[in-house]
Amino acid sequence: MENANKKLFLDAIAKITRLNTSPAILVKVEIAMWNEMCTMDEIIAILRTDASLTSEILRVSNSSYYSIGTPAKDLNGALSRIGFAKVRRIVSTSVLSGLSKREMSNYGIKAQNYWNISIAAAVLMEALGKHINGDIEEAYTIGILHCVGRMVISDLINHFKIDMFWDECIPINEWEECAVGFNYGVAGAQLLKAWNFPDTFVETIHYHIDPTQCQKPLPLMLALHFTVNLITQIGSDLARPFDATLFNLPLAKHYHLNSEVLTEIINDARAHLLTLQESLK
Repeated sequence: MENANKKLFLDAIAKITRLNTSPAILVKVEIAMWNEMCTMDEIIAILRTDASLTSEILRVSNSSYYSIGTPAKDLNGALSRIGFAKVRRIVSTSVLSGLSKREMSNYGIKAQNYWNISIAAAVLMEALGKHINGDIEEAYTIGILHCVGRMVISDLINHFKIDMFWDECIPINEWEECAVGFNYGVAGAQLLKAWNFPDTFVETIHYHIDPTQCQKPLPLMLALHFTVNLITQIGSDLARPFDATLFNLPLAKHYHLNSEVLTEIINDARAHLLTLQESLK
């Protein structure tokens, strides 16, 4: 199909990617966290509507890391022990975990690879968020959801029975443009808009591939652009070396990143990644 169908595909995103329970709760939790007047009882009321999330929060609160001897028996006890920020992480991680169980055969991307990249982006965004004085919880959530548009495009291709598969002969973003008329950033932004995420989230996801297309690039947009390019070099295990080309990117120039600072950021992110992977076992 040609790019003339771009509007058809964009309009279809909200229809074919249904708002199931977990994404709906993620939106509600995010909005509640931004509200300074929100109480613990209000957060608990939201979480109680999803049994799997409730179970996961209780599991984490009773893990060896948080345990105080007596197990938490309800959400009130769990939240008192682990705090709002950790709950926010559990919700966003659980949402992605549920969404990423589908193989994206059109891309040739396995669900586990998608998951690894998303988690790596989350911890790098958190580490960069500290460096640029950004909201680290917002940075983490943006990182973990940054390439959800790839699942959207895969759904679109299957829904409209488009016979296209990425063979790696052309850049992946270019292939997406050929397939549906837009890249995964645009697709992800359209989905987050349908999920009623704030404009800052939508704009960051939409323009992170090329922030120069945005009139006023947001700090976290520059951070996500940098993160995606960094993962391309060092891998989702954050273990390979990086090269100096990264310092030509807008974030590096604006915040005066150098090799020493970037190494510290990567080490911080890698330590968190290992802790997160251990907690998910």
